[in-house]
Amino acid sequence: MYQINENCIACGQCIAECPVGAIKEGELYSIDAKLCTDCGSCTSECAADAIEQMPESSNTGQTEELEEFQDTGVFPPSRGDLVTLYPAGFGFVNSAVDIGNNQYAVDFYATVYDYTGDGAGLVVKQPDNGLSPASSLKQPSVNQKKELRRKLNERNLTFDYGYQKIIHKAITRVPAGASYCFIDTDMAIREAVDDGAATGIHSARFNQANYFKSKKTAEGVGKNVRVCFKDHTISDGSY
Repeated sequence: MYQINENCIACGQCIAECPVGAIKEGELYSIDAKLCTDCGSCTSECAADAIEQMPESSNTGQTEELEEFQDTGVFPPSRGDLVTLYPAGFGFVNSAVDIGNNQYAVDFYATVYDYTGDGAGLVVKQPDNGLSPASSLKQPSVNQKKELRRKLNERNLTFDYGYQKIIHKAITRVPAGASYCFIDTDMAIREAVDDGAATGIHSARFNQANYFKSKKTAEGVGKNVRVCFKDHTISDGSY
C-alpha cells in the first residue's frame, strides 16, 4: 500500500495517473486503501517524491503495539496477565487462587513452553492449569516478552484477548513478484511466485487459505491435514 507524505505539492498528476481512481483530492490528496492495488504508477510519476510505500503488516490489523501482552500490575496476577513458568514457559492467566502455604492454583487460558533448543519447538496447551509458588508468578521482562512475541510471529501465532486463545493470525499476501508456499494435490509443499492479481490461481490459493509465507508453516499445516485423513473413521455401510 502507499501513503502521501508532507512533500506533496498537490500537482494533480497522481490523480491523473491512477488507473483505478484510488487517489482523491482532499486537504492535499489521499489514497483510498480499498481501491489501491499497489501498482506502483503513482510512485514512479511523483515529481516531488511525495508518495512512499507503507510496510505490509504481518498481523491481522492488530499491530504488536496495539496487542501488547497484558499486565494489570496487581498480585496475584489477574485475568489475561502473562507470567513466566518454569522452565522456559509462559502462561496467560485466567485466574489465580491462594490455597495456602504460599501456593496458588492457577488456571491458564493458554501456556507456551519453548523447547526449540531440544528440537521440539514451541509446545502450546490451552486451556491449562497447575500449582505454582507465589515467587514463580512473575511478570516477564521486556526482553522475555519480545522473544516470546518473535517466536509466536515466526509461526504466525498470537494470543487474542477477545477469543482468549492463541490463534493463527490472518494470512496476508506477499508483494507481487515474491514467493509463497502452498500444499499441492499430492500433499507436497511447493513454491510459487505471486503475480498480485485479484483473480487467477494465486488469488484462489490465498482466498482458500492454501497460501503460506514460509515453508515451515506450510509443512505444519500439511502434517495436521494428513493426521486428520488418517484419523477419519468411516460410518457403517456399503462402499
